[in-house]
Amino acid sequence: MRVFLRKIFLLTAVVICGLVFDSCAMIFSVSRPDLSQKEYTALIINDKKAAQCYVEETRVGMIILDAIFWPALLVDGLGGYYTYYSYSPAFCSNNSVNSAEPVSVAEKKWDVDNIATNTQKNKKSVSSRPVFVAVLESVSGGILKYQENQFITNVLREEAVKALSSEINATIMTRENIREMLPPEKSLEDCEGACIVETGKNISADYVSQARVGTFGKNLTISVELYKTSNNKLVSSFNTKAQDIDALEEKIRENASGMFADIVREELNR
Repeated sequence: MRVFLRKIFLLTAVVICGLVFDSCAMIFSVSRPDLSQKEYTALIINDKKAAQCYVEETRVGMIILDAIFWPALLVDGLGGYYTYYSYSPAFCSNNSVNSAEPVSVAEKKWDVDNIATNTQKNKKSVSSRPVFVAVLESVSGGILKYQENQFITNVLREEAVKALSSEINATIMTRENIREMLPPEKSLEDCEGACIVETGKNISADYVSQARVGTFGKNLTISVELYKTSNNKLVSSFNTKAQDIDALEEKIRENASGMFADIVREELNR
């Protein structure tokens, strides 16, 4: 009996180790400008028109690698890691080519190559891949009312839209978008501190920001941080104070545009 249990234990250990080290599609993420299945789902929620520019593809190479250890095929297959979405202007709804008409592989390749060439020539070219920016709910530890926290969050989102609308292909995620993408056990109000970046990853955001309100003497203070989720990098931040929430709103509008503008520099220089 002990020998049988030992064999079961060893077999289980081998399977687990194999899944960890051999699930290639899970380990090696989809590279830009392509989107993973999770990122594509987020794009559909936030911008259905932009989603029409992507074509579903299969990661054949990863399937072959996973076939070396067959349980990895099951895990990656059920997880949807073999499916990805490639950007193709020929499928955009506003493209001059009718999406119902067949488009040759050569035409698709020419479109993609042409965009890549133009982007290299002009660093200010708009990114073909949507950049998701999430502003999480502001936190104040009870200093502000619930509605006041939401108002500050809305002001930050508004400034993000102003700073990014014409510079890059940015999508500012709404409160409803973020709630839909969050895991069931999490809520927007629970996200604070080190949780910011992790929450940004959970909702497939490229950049995530949050404001924290406190007090200093008789003044209200606010600290706003902006992180890049792919590498946990603090891209930008600002700190300021004001006598009341009305004055605090003015301070936020003065500083937030410059903070979100750093996303443009980060994207164009990557």
